[in-house]
Amino acid sequence: MNKDWKNNQIMGAVCIGVVGLILAIWPNGSLELVCRIIGIGLLIFGIADILQSISGSKSAGSIVAGTLAVVFGIVFVARPGLIASLIPFIVGLVMVVNAVYNLIQVFRFGGRRGAGIAGSVIMLVFGVLILRNPFTTAGLIVRVMGIAMVLSAIDNVLMALRKD
Repeated sequence: MNKDWKNNQIMGAVCIGVVGLILAIWPNGSLELVCRIIGIGLLIFGIADILQSISGSKSAGSIVAGTLAVVFGIVFVARPGLIASLIPFIVGLVMVVNAVYNLIQVFRFGGRRGAGIAGSVIMLVFGVLILRNPFTTAGLIVRVMGIAMVLSAIDNVLMALRKD
């Protein structure tokens, strides 16, 4: 095995593990940090789109896209708490809508319904729970994601060390 590849895999896993630890230990603050980072990215890409449109290397429509990206970037940077608080609401809403849609599909197409009904009901319950208490569930979701990233990083390091 290529030693550089092995080292890169281990370094990538360590980075994922560190980010996962930060998310697991500091879920609410880290979510706001992620919002700020996304906002900075939107600002950079928005300004680049606007400048490229003005210089003629992109279409005039890119000015609109760039302006929207800048506006959203400013909101993400200036109000990361607001954006972070919307994420669990959106996740919960998507889960509820998806669960209802899946239940309709299960009854529409027939066949074996047990697993489809069970999965949809579980998704519906979790979606409603998230919608009822989005602030608490946001921290929990981010914490679980962080723990999963740490476990994935450990697994990646172990796999890299096992390969010869």
